Amino acid sequence: MGKKILILGASGLLGQELSRVVTSNDNYNVLQPAHNELDLTKIDALEAYISAHKPEFIINCAALINVDKIEEDPLPAFQLNALVPGHLASICAHLKIKGVIIQMSTSYVFGHRNTPFTEEDSACPINMYGKSKALGETLLSSYANKGNLKYYIIRTSWLYSRFRDTFVDETAKKLLSKITVNATVDQYGNPTNAEHLASFIISELIEKDHPQNIIHAINKTPESGVNRYEWALAIAEALGVSSDLVIAAKAENIFKTPRPRAILQKSQKCNMPDWRESTNQYIHLKYGQ
Repeated sequence: MGKKILILGASGLLGQELSRVVTSNDNYNVLQPAHNELDLTKIDALEAYISAHKPEFIINCAALINVDKIEEDPLPAFQLNALVPGHLASICAHLKIKGVIIQMSTSYVFGHRNTPFTEEDSACPINMYGKSKALGETLLSSYANKGNLKYYIIRTSWLYSRFRDTFVDETAKKLLSKITVNATVDQYGNPTNAEHLASFIISELIEKDHPQNIIHAINKTPESGVNRYEWALAIAEALGVSSDLVIAAKAENIFKTPRPRAILQKSQKCNMPDWRESTNQYIHLKYGQ
């Protein structure tokens, strides 16, 4: 039997990419319980599952991410995004399971800044989603350090994947239908292909040992980041449609809840491709353009 990997949130955007990579490799023994099989917010059930299977790696992709909905009703997000990472570490420490916990996080743990945030910067979230993810990081690291557990916190930004429509697909479908797209000029981030992120996690964190606990894993972007308007123009170019369909907009006119201007500084050992190259590749593969 190969390395035993437990993927939590395996039906999600990144979880499905990870599942695709590891299930095709005989070197891995993959566990990916559905929600009806394991409710992550039930700590007794979570402990029983981990005790029974004793995974060598736990990759936690499970999260609530609807920013506006979380702002109105934050409790479910704090239960899943914040408490579960802490429970994972405390359970592994209690059971003396020396597995590696890989916790997925986000640029939303930060606020507004014109320069990139590094792995050493302190969290400074501006909305409830970001606060729930930041607390999850804190609880995980606290319990893991007390239990002498190996863990990684992977912060990423603006994920997109073939398995779920995101900004890329919503934009592409509108443009192909000759519908205008309102894209923000004052919201900056790092467009990241989930396929590349999944490959990075497997090759660099499962197959190798990484010296850092916190890792910024993103597609290569300029130090100034990329705004949604630039990204939409790149999508239009890849599709071969008129850029006149892309309309510059302000974030406050589109989003109910404030979003951060949070650009991540890429970790040195993260060699994922350039954001524009990755976007072009994705468009060509999915839309045949």
